[in-house]
This record gives sequence, structure tokens and C-alpha cells, in this order.
Amino acid sequence: MTTTPVTPMSGTTIQSDIFCELVDQVLIGVGRQSLGTTYKQIITVGPGDRVLQILAGAGSGKTEMLVWRVLYELMVLGTDASRVIVTTFTRKAATELAIRTVERSDALLERARKRGLDLADPHVHDLRIGTLHSLCDALLAEFDAEYMSAGTEVIDEIETRVRLARDYRLIFTQDQSSVMNLIDRLLAREELVALFRPPWDAGSWPRNTVQKMDFIQMILGQHTETWLPRCGPTHTPNGIEAKCPGVTNDLVELQQRWEQYLDDNNILDFATIQHRFHLRQGDILGHVDHVFVDEFQDMNPIQLSIHLGWLSREETRLTVVGDDDQALYRFRGSDITCFTGLETNCLNANISYRREKLEQNWRSTKSIIGFAGAFRKATVLSKLSMKKKIRAPKTAPLGDPPRLLEGSWTSLCDHIASEIDALGAGRIPDGRLIAPSVAILLFSTSEKEGRRGGTAALDLRRAFERKGLRVYNPRNKTAARKGSPFYSLTALLSYLIDPVICAPAGNGGRDIMVWASCNDPTMAAFAPVEPPSFNVTPAHAKIQKAYRGSTQGIKRPDPAVEPLLAYLDQIRSDLVIATMAHQEGAGLAPRLTLSGVVARLLAFPQFRGVGFSPALFREALFTQFLEANIAPTRRTRFSLDQPLAPTCNSAGKVSWPDEIWNFLGLFGALISETDLDDVEDDTFADDAISLLTFHQAKGLEFDHVYVGLTGRQPAPHSVLRTKLFSGERPIYYVADGQARSGESAVLRHALADYEREIYVALTRAKQRLTIIHDPNDQRPMCGLNHALDALYEGLPVYPLIGGIAERRWQS
Repeated sequence: MTTTPVTPMSGTTIQSDIFCELVDQVLIGVGRQSLGTTYKQIITVGPGDRVLQILAGAGSGKTEMLVWRVLYELMVLGTDASRVIVTTFTRKAATELAIRTVERSDALLERARKRGLDLADPHVHDLRIGTLHSLCDALLAEFDAEYMSAGTEVIDEIETRVRLARDYRLIFTQDQSSVMNLIDRLLAREELVALFRPPWDAGSWPRNTVQKMDFIQMILGQHTETWLPRCGPTHTPNGIEAKCPGVTNDLVELQQRWEQYLDDNNILDFATIQHRFHLRQGDILGHVDHVFVDEFQDMNPIQLSIHLGWLSREETRLTVVGDDDQALYRFRGSDITCFTGLETNCLNANISYRREKLEQNWRSTKSIIGFAGAFRKATVLSKLSMKKKIRAPKTAPLGDPPRLLEGSWTSLCDHIASEIDALGAGRIPDGRLIAPSVAILLFSTSEKEGRRGGTAALDLRRAFERKGLRVYNPRNKTAARKGSPFYSLTALLSYLIDPVICAPAGNGGRDIMVWASCNDPTMAAFAPVEPPSFNVTPAHAKIQKAYRGSTQGIKRPDPAVEPLLAYLDQIRSDLVIATMAHQEGAGLAPRLTLSGVVARLLAFPQFRGVGFSPALFREALFTQFLEANIAPTRRTRFSLDQPLAPTCNSAGKVSWPDEIWNFLGLFGALISETDLDDVEDDTFADDAISLLTFHQAKGLEFDHVYVGLTGRQPAPHSVLRTKLFSGERPIYYVADGQARSGESAVLRHALADYEREIYVALTRAKQRLTIIHDPNDQRPMCGLNHALDALYEGLPVYPLIGGIAERRWQS
């Protein structure tokens, strides 16, 4: 390579052309291609640049390009690293980006010094890299005195749900005697509820407390992130107003009451922290020179307003990277028009705008790239997507043609397991050969058995495990299933606090099951525990009874359960004696907590045998599912960390504090009313077959990819929510509890959202791509996407062992 002669410098920036030469050397040194003209043009920040939008196709190296663009800002323009913001979609992506930036910076500095350039250290550790929520929190804490003095902290989605479940009556009910409070009014608006009801749920959703909290969270998020930035300033009514007069005012009141509750507790949730930051952004503008945004296609309207807000300062620049064909998160409130309409926003504000494209896919073989392109061309994406061509570089191998495997699902599972076994994947390596990475991508990977038997994902797991293969599925949805350690431990905690017994409380003194929180005073009077002072969801007792057995089982528990129950009886009795003695000044207060009880139970063989440790259970169950330990406030862990202090009332009944009953009610409801993800620690993913949803696979890549369950029906719900909460009035109606629309624009965008999911799945493959389909499987989502079907129509069929038929795609 020819290099430009330079004069040694001391602690300075470097010229643009020298920077690009050094970048080429670093890239070649790590086995990548040199920049080339197009990539150099993208990296370079011109004197008139304000906004650069990089349209980056799948596998085009957008992360690498983003890193070099950031380093150009530091090393060529000399911008202080603390004045540069880089936002990403997930914490994991932020960590990977930070690591890549450090690695590339160090490598470039080393190359520069070998050429005699004393290039100034860019202090990349001072870059502000993170999710938008975390950056909003950090910037407000640093530059907003009111925010900092209040000690405001951000809570995550799980703690938000727990707080809503615990306090929603207090937050949203002005008059406790009112016939129709705020939540009831919103739940009575069928045209509103139908927009948020899961498309596959034809029942009376929301059916329980947890589902009500999901509904409240979703409408709060959509209102805060869409309506407030788009309609709030002009007081434009929500589009639902045409069907539900007064709903706009109710939603405004809902958000205001929730925000007041957050303020009163010095906390903010993910949606509100963005809204709060947008309101106070003006105080921070002077501290930021360049903002980089990854995955810009997944922005929601409040996030777009924040990023456009940076440009109100003339010196600030904005660089965004994304691919509209990979926009998957409309169901979480994102809106693809934030990405596709950026140029229009800039032109309307008289802000200079430049668009560049990354159109070479460096990830996949030519056959896979051609197949993904043919799929895109055969779908509505070809009409709605921004113009770009995804090409394979000349050096890319041709590779095997993407294939379609068809047969019974059971046969497909066995066939795939045999293929993967032959590859050597799914096993701990023996040191002789590195196995290829393999992923099975399905629209749904739930392994929860229902009335109709197992799920597609569960059938696959069983086939793999028969071969002795390791499987990693972070979304099993089986944690609440009877027989799981979670379920059993919930039952045991329920027994400790509120044991179910048989007592003569039935008609004519007949023995029936009773417990203190049964919400029937006549029955509760027979319980050995004093009833709580408020109604407690009976879910925990249902779990306890199912764990212990029928009425006969309650009287005569399974021999394996008896030692556990006797142990908890002894703990309860000892705690009461110790607490009462301490209150009378005759001893120390008990120190045992609920966490300690769990740790002791896990020492029993029933739990030790499944590999659960106290640390794993506490971290994964009590934090992820309920206690939200990862939230900075840690407030909902109160019941876990406080010593248990039951007393005995005058009637000789055990009496528990209110927070214990509150814990039991919430925890039981979560276990019984929510499809909980299993705890799949990240270490389980090592050397395992990845079983992932289309959404989970985004941003990942694998040598071999199998794609199934591509036949779900497009649903207009998310598109309608975007439009209605933006003040538009698309035509829709409610049938069988579901939102329906015949409006062509709504249906077209709903179809595009569905086809983007499949496109993302196809583009994860590097070496081999396989579509799997059972033509006779009538389970929801198990069909074959129409465009995939058309790509294989008429191609030769090759019979394989086990009744499997194979077709190979031809370009």
C-alpha cells in the first residue's frame, strides 16, 4: 500500500487522508477489506455536514462504519470525547460498541505511532455510549440540578409492572366510591382495548390483574411516546376520539396521574424519562457536539423529537444508521416513518442533510444474499422500502442454495437434530474441531404446553435432547408450569405464610380446604393464620394446592413433600416465638428473611438435583420476575430483604405484616397469570443450538440457520395504534374483540411489518439457510409465508429419509 509521507506531530489531530490510510491498515490487519471510496466518503465529515443518514443493509458492516465515523470525529476534528453521544437499542449492543471502539482506537494509535505520529489520545472511555434511556438519565443527573437534587432514579419494566399492580387503585382512582373510575372507564372502551389485545387472544382480555397492568403500561407508553410529541403541543385529539368521545382527556389524565406518582417517589419509567429529558433538553444542548444513533429505524416519535432537538443548536451534528427493512418494533411503539421521514424533517427545518448507503453484504454467501433479495422483491417491502440494492462482494463464496424442507413436524425435528448432530454442533467441544454456530429461528419459541399438547419449539427441544444436544432458548415460557422449581418454591412460600388446611367449614360441618387469604371471612376463621386486612389474589393458594395435591393429598401429602412442609412449620413456629420474645425484651429479633428461607429450601434434594443454587434463584426469579433488583431503586425488594417477624394474636393465630401479604399476592399472580420466561443464563448459550424468535435474532449471525413458523396472519393492531395516537383517523372496527381494518394503507403496513420479521430471520445466515414447514400442521403460525412458497413453487422435489421432501432454490 502507498502511504502519504507525513511530518511527525506531537499530541495533535491528523489529516483526513492519513486517518483513512491508518484505518485501512487496521482493517487489513484484522482480516477485513480496506475502506474503498464509498466508505471513505461516509466516514468523512464535511464542513457543511449537519445530518448524515446511513442506509445500511443486512450484513453491511454498519457497526464497523459507525465506530470509524466516531473516531474520525475525535481524531481528525478533535472533538472532545465527552461531547459525543452514541445511542444504541440495547445495553448489550452498547457494550459491544464500546469494546469495538476501544479496540479500533488502540489499533489505530499503534499504527500512527509506528509512522512517527504522536497522535493525541482520543479518550474514547469518555464517550457517552448507551441506550437512550440510560443516557437521558445520566445527562439529566449531570446537568439538571433539580433532577440531581431530587435523587431521581429510573425503574425498569418489571418494577413498573409491580408498582402498577400494587398501587394502581391509589394512583388512578380519585373517588373510591365512584362507580366508574379512570381505569374502569378505559377498560370499558372496547375500541381502545381491542388495539392492545393480543391478536391471538379471542377471550375477555384483560382477564386478570397482570393483564390489566400490561394494558395500562402499553397505553401509557403509546400515549407518552407518540401522542405527547405529535399531538400534545397542538392539543390534537387522539384519533380514537371519533369512536370514544372523551378518551383523549382520560388518557391525558392517566399519564398525568402516573407521572405525579413517579415524581412523588422520585422515580421515572422508561417512557417518562424520555419525555422529561425532551422537556429539559435545552439546558444540555451546549454540552453536545455530535450525536450518533444506531438502529435508527426502531425510533419512536419521542426519541425522534429528542434527536431532532439536538439540531436546534447550529453547531451540533447528527449521524444515524439503520435499515428500514429491519424495523421490527412497532409493537413497542416505534414508527418506521421516523427513519424514512428524516430527510423531510431536515428540509422543512432548513438543515443540511446527506444520505449514504452501505449495500454490500459481507456476512452471507452469494446464494443466501440472492435468496433474501428475491424474497424482498416478492413482498410489499419492494414497494415500501427506501431504495437500495444489497449485493454480494466479488470475493463472497457461492454457497449451497437455500432449501425448503417439508414433512411432518415430528419428522422435521428428528431430521434437523440429525443434521446438527452430524455438524458437531450443540456439544461441548472436545478440542479437536470448532463446531459451526446453529440457530433455529421461529416466530414463537414458547415451550409451554397447552390444551393441544406441545408447541413447535418444545418438539424441537425434545428431538435435540434425544440426541444429547444442548439447546439455548431464552424464552421458554415454562417457568410457571407445574413441576418447575419456580412453581414448587412459590407453593412452599405460600405454605409458610398462609398454609391451606382442611377444616369443618363446609355445609353441615363438612371438611373443606380453607386458608387465611381466601377472602371469605367464614372460611378464613378456621385458618391457623390471621386474615390479611385487604383482599389478596388467591393465585398463590391455587399453586400451593396444586403442588400438594387434591383434598386427600392435603391430608396426606406425598412423602417427598412432607419433610419440606414439616420444615416450614417449624420455621414459622420458631419465628413467632422469637419475635414475641424480642418484643417482650427477652431475646434478639429474628434475622431470617424470605431470601434466607429460599436458600434453605434449595438445599433439599428436590431442588439441588436440578442445578439451582440460591444465587441463581435469587438473581433470576426474585429479581427478574418480581423484585426488579436490576432497578436502581431496589424498593420492591423490601419484602425479601427484611427479617421475617410474624407474631401471635390473642386468638392464637399467626399474624404477618402487610408487606408479606402484598408480596404473596403479587408473586402468586405473576406465577399463575403470566407466561414467565425460564431462566436461561447466558452461559447456557455456549456451544448450544440457539432457539430464538425472529426479534431475538436481530443483530446476530450464525453459520447455519433454520427458519420456521412463518405463517402468522398480519394484524393491524400496531399500525392502527401508531396512526391513532398520532392524531390520524384510519377506518377500523372491532369484531370478536379484535381490531379490524379494511383500509389499504393500514393493511399494507401491517403486511410489511410481518414480512420484515422474516427478512431479518433470512439474513442471519452466513453459510447455509433452510426453511422448514409442515404442510399439514394446523397450529397457529405454522403455515408458510406466501412469498417463500412462491420462491420454491415448481422446483424439483428430492425425497429424503424419514418422509422429508427437499427443494433447492434457484436464482
